[in-house]
Amino acid sequence: MAYAERRERNKGVRYRGMYKAADGRYRSAGTFSTEERALAVASEAERHALVAGPAAGGLDPATRATRPGTPKATAKGKVALGHPSDSARSGLK
Repeated sequence: MAYAERRERNKGVRYRGMYKAADGRYRSAGTFSTEERALAVASEAERHALVAGPAAGGLDPATRATRPGTPKATAKGKVALGHPSDSARSGLK
């Protein structure tokens, strides 16, 4: 269920639109100056998530970690690409 969350800041009051994604987690649809706009955008994002299904939310973390070309941190703090031929080209091992 989409809802608007009131946030008081130094520059005034802002509203964050929240919606439930296809994976069951709540996500932000953005921050807006009016509660009505935040709720409208969050409702539309939630409708889109229901229509598009899990494909709209991206990959689950287990699948993402095994895909070739996914950046991974190495022991030395460098970032290596997930595919072996990519790391050989970049000089990382």
